Amino acid sequence: MPKYNCCVPGCTNSHRNKPSEFKFYCIPKDTELRKRYDIILRNATLKIDSPSTRICADHWENGEKLSRSHLPSIFPWSKPKQERRKIVKASQEEIEKHTKKRKRSSYLETVVVQVIEPTETPQMQTAAEVSTQTDFEWFCLLKNENEKLKEEISLVEKQNEMFKSELQKVRSELNCVRSELTKEKQKQAKFHMEKYKSKDSDIEFYTGVPTYKMLTICFSLLEENSNVNDESTEKNAQPGTPKIGRPRSLSAFEEFVMTLMRLRLGPFERDLSHRFGISIGTVSNVTRKWMKLILSHLGHLIRMPNRETIQYYSPPSFKQPFPNVVIVIDCTELEMEKPSALNNQSACYPSYKSRTTMKVLVGITPSGVLSLVAFLNNFAPLGLSSS
Repeated sequence: MPKYNCCVPGCTNSHRNKPSEFKFYCIPKDTELRKRYDIILRNATLKIDSPSTRICADHWENGEKLSRSHLPSIFPWSKPKQERRKIVKASQEEIEKHTKKRKRSSYLETVVVQVIEPTETPQMQTAAEVSTQTDFEWFCLLKNENEKLKEEISLVEKQNEMFKSELQKVRSELNCVRSELTKEKQKQAKFHMEKYKSKDSDIEFYTGVPTYKMLTICFSLLEENSNVNDESTEKNAQPGTPKIGRPRSLSAFEEFVMTLMRLRLGPFERDLSHRFGISIGTVSNVTRKWMKLILSHLGHLIRMPNRETIQYYSPPSFKQPFPNVVIVIDCTELEMEKPSALNNQSACYPSYKSRTTMKVLVGITPSGVLSLVAFLNNFAPLGLSSS
């Protein structure tokens, strides 16, 4: 007998524990059949091409392989097939026996009922009355308990309604507190000049105005001379009519401070929109409006002083080498956004820069005071007069 072992995982059949007549089948050489064997056997270390790889006969039904394509179906992990119940036709004798048993059982039931129902005696009548009395007492007790339960249920429902109303009140209070907290957080995140009331250095850094008091004075001058709190639609509106449009997100003082920050520090509009919590378009519209307003009411303050005044306040280091100098001028060119009008585009587009620019002539006194600002383009941006 050749020495073979079964390659199925979990199977212990081999040439040692089986007789010589026991069969071990080899795997067919057909590639498709070998693939199917590889899937069925579930052996990771299987040498499917080896001629010594064998499968014992216990893995086929009835212990015999019928053909080359007959695959094994009995494995340690396969579930045993349950035999179906065999349906056997009953004989005529068994049917007659079953009908006789049913007739006999029905006859006995009728006899038992007749024996149990004799004529009633006076003692039995008294017992029946006692049983009816006890039943009536139990009925009264159950009725009382039912009424008590109903009262308790009504009390619980009232308490539940009270708790619901209290919960609604608490929720409304919580919503109010949350809204107040969100407003406070927005205020804290939003830029406010009131934080720096007592710090003149910060006021001058952000706005260019030396003190907070001077800042409020400048704002009051603009507020008195023009209706900064009124929009163009509100000026023509009759008293008592509702306001048209969206409400303003910033106060007039905040808009004034934002414009001064734009002029002083030169931040981008996106930066100001994040600081003040508004859109970029609103920043542009507000700053343009306030620049025109500041120029119309405070532009006359920028003027050329007298020659004697300039020479009196000029520093000694400048007065000795340049005694006759009155103003120091410089022309600068700044890149700007392309105007929408074609004539303004041609006026602002120099060929040597290859982009739209704004030409500004700036003059300062020897002491460093700004005394002249002139735009050299052929148009007037932001309401400034060109020269």
